[in-house]
Amino acid sequence: MPELPEVEAVVRTLRPLVQDRRIRCVHVFHAIATKPQTPSEVARSAESRRICAVQRKGKYVLLVLDRGMLTLHFRLDGQLLWFSNAKELLEHANTGGSPVHVDVAFELDRGVLGFADRRHFGRVHAWKSADDCRGLAGLGLDALSREWTPRCLRELLATSRRPLK
Repeated sequence: MPELPEVEAVVRTLRPLVQDRRIRCVHVFHAIATKPQTPSEVARSAESRRICAVQRKGKYVLLVLDRGMLTLHFRLDGQLLWFSNAKELLEHANTGGSPVHVDVAFELDRGVLGFADRRHFGRVHAWKSADDCRGLAGLGLDALSREWTPRCLRELLATSRRPLK
């Protein structure tokens, strides 16, 4: 399972590749990756939108669009793959002899971002805003934020009786 530092590294690597790019087309090869949303809901929300920012909250990768937002969550072993164009994606992904597996692909005005999870636990969802995403709303203070201090940790531990993992 990718942990928070790995997800942060993905976001920092992804940002220069996709920020300010327009999503031309969304290809959903395995509909389970968008459940409970339908592939068409995700595609309609993302197509023709510009990616304004790439962020992370908890273990979610956020693609903030000029209207709306996409969340990508890797769960156990999801990952992102980069293809130079749609032709390369179609030649190498999800073919009989190829080990490359892609669930959802975002064809951009330059390049293709593929979301892959062979075990189909990872998810790609579209939202009107961050407030609509229950998973984000339930997250507390980010461990990599400036507000996260030893004092903050001490205060949180003092108010909880749960065992520390």
